[in-house]
Amino acid sequence: LFYLSKFEGSEILLIDPEPLVIENVNRHLLGFDSVGISKVKGISRYLKLSNPFIDVLEREVSIVEVIQNELDLINDLDFLFCAIGKDAIENYILELLSTKTITKPVIFFWVEPFLLGGHVLYIVPVTGFKLADLEESAFYINNVINKKEYDDPKKQLLLREAGCQGSYIPYGKESIAHFFSKLLPELNLILKERPTKSFSLTFIGNLEIADEKGIEISDSAKNYASYELIKKEI
Repeated sequence: LFYLSKFEGSEILLIDPEPLVIENVNRHLLGFDSVGISKVKGISRYLKLSNPFIDVLEREVSIVEVIQNELDLINDLDFLFCAIGKDAIENYILELLSTKTITKPVIFFWVEPFLLGGHVLYIVPVTGFKLADLEESAFYINNVINKKEYDDPKKQLLLREAGCQGSYIPYGKESIAHFFSKLLPELNLILKERPTKSFSLTFIGNLEIADEKGIEISDSAKNYASYELIKKEI
């Protein structure tokens, strides 16, 4: 949102049912003064203060509810950016995309623990793409962290981050800055050129953290250095 709000003529629809909790602050656009309030209201206020000419619409509900009740609102957008991390909801969105119920491209974002990997999928309508197309044994094939590390209960890499239940520090704003600064040229390409083919982006995080934590990197990521961005057609 920090980057998206800088483009001219921005109109943004914010959808999120959750309040900001203190565990979010280290990696969130909002600060401690917004803890306890709706993320949608807090970010809307932030965007309007930083750019009074931006139009912001707010929905403090699930994306599923907005799709079911206000589908025209979704299809009036140029793109749908999703940072949800829940396979069931993402697959639901992809199903509607494949039938052209949702008519605009969808961009999924998610990250791996310690932000050792950051991932983006840009999916255009009517391709029939499913998340399973890029999975092997239920794990994303472009993961930076080796699958066996996720399978190791001692590493606790699969615990839910949202409640801060993991034993690791997930990532901070410095890691986010590296990730999104690498994505910015691709984001500009998406907004300006509206690509007609789907693709994936994989960001390689700070691999020194993996060495320090004794986390093994996947074979597909071993050929790359920290802070590289890999683009593949899908």
